[in-house]
Amino acid sequence: MTGAGQPQPRAGAPRRLIGLVALLLFLGMVILLQWRIAPLSPGRFLPQAAFTGYSTADLWAFAQGVGQDPNAVSLYTSLLGWVDPAFIVLFSLWVALTLRPRMLGIVAAVVFALLDMSENIGLLYTLMSFRWDYIFLEFKDMPVPVVSGDMTFLSLLTSAKLTLATLLVAVIAVQAIAGRKAKT
Repeated sequence: MTGAGQPQPRAGAPRRLIGLVALLLFLGMVILLQWRIAPLSPGRFLPQAAFTGYSTADLWAFAQGVGQDPNAVSLYTSLLGWVDPAFIVLFSLWVALTLRPRMLGIVAAVVFALLDMSENIGLLYTLMSFRWDYIFLEFKDMPVPVVSGDMTFLSLLTSAKLTLATLLVAVIAVQAIAGRKAKT
């Protein structure tokens, strides 16, 4: 119990810390992807950042470009398999704690997490099937998918994830601004 004159802990401090850590993870991934992965990909294409979607041919070109450097493959798969899931958990938690009404925040956070994790699993599976199996030998017997110019279901997940994340951040920003104006 705090006495008179003692500073009260801020109710939003944990939420802000979670948001800050999620933001730092996101920025770290962006920097690594732009610095180490994008230069190896034709047109600096990064599937998880393609708002307008992509085809299996785009993924094939990405896999061939990045696949030339085993260290880049290892970095990319580590980012998708470890760092991005940590970001997904923290971002989703921040959304659930910040977006009002609370039930909307929880539902939006769960939907975002499912979209983003499904996209990561799909990207990793697809890229492994494009014969990145010299890094991951347990995938060596996977069938090679058909490469076409058609948009993939995976690209729909990417577009939905990016659209939802953008909307969530925008709505939370508007709610924060409106909350500050209401206090003044």
